[in-house]
Amino acid sequence: MISYTANFEDVLLERCFRNVEQGFFIDIGAHHPTYASVTRWFYDRGWSGINIEPGDGIEAFRRDRPRDINLEVAVADFEGQAKFWVHTGNTGTSTLQRDIPDVVAERAGEIRAIDVKVTTLQSIVTDHAAGRQVHFLKIDAEGAENAIVLSTDWTKFRPEVIVIESTEPYTNKRRTEPWQERLDQSAYRMAYFDGVNDFWVRDESNHLLKNFTVPVNVLDFFKLYDPELEGLRAELQSVRSQLASPSGADASIIQRVVRRLAASVRS
Repeated sequence: MISYTANFEDVLLERCFRNVEQGFFIDIGAHHPTYASVTRWFYDRGWSGINIEPGDGIEAFRRDRPRDINLEVAVADFEGQAKFWVHTGNTGTSTLQRDIPDVVAERAGEIRAIDVKVTTLQSIVTDHAAGRQVHFLKIDAEGAENAIVLSTDWTKFRPEVIVIESTEPYTNKRRTEPWQERLDQSAYRMAYFDGVNDFWVRDESNHLLKNFTVPVNVLDFFKLYDPELEGLRAELQSVRSQLASPSGADASIIQRVVRRLAASVRS
């Protein structure tokens, strides 16, 4: 397996769903189709789902994830329009909230407001996933978690696993929030806290709880996604594809480039 996430969330989810060939996910706050993506590994092995990201970030999903449903919206507890505050220095913390903690503001870079469409998770499910089995739901909504969870009917919408960022910004301190009580009352069980996220499992899928008894470790047999290495591989493949029987000095130069690239990729 290749893990695309900094905290190995996708490895834990792969433990749960390794035998599911064509699963379905919903990713609120998807951010990027590959980098730090909880869903990239699953997409590459045949899954599909719904990626939700307000603003320009959705364009990368439309290019790279044609099999998915890619929605340019923010998610909260109402339908309408709102200001979305883009943190140009760290777009992963962009938010519907104008007022942000100092520790976030210090890393936010220039903050600019854009107008975005806002909808609810309930509406998204009704419009795009009615009748679908959702294997996992990820929520990284930078302060909108309570609005999302408290406005959803969990008796009708039952993803097997829910992953929700649950810490104070830039700390491992787990928050206590109303959304946690709501999930507990909705027949979900807290399975694991990984230092950043809560993992909740629905009661009817309690056989999955065993997958959270130990941390991610070497016996999960995965490697980390390395964007620099992948870039070299792509460059190597491009050069090889252009080797259409060149001659003389050109051939010698190209062959030397190929050898250097191949050595870099192997190392």
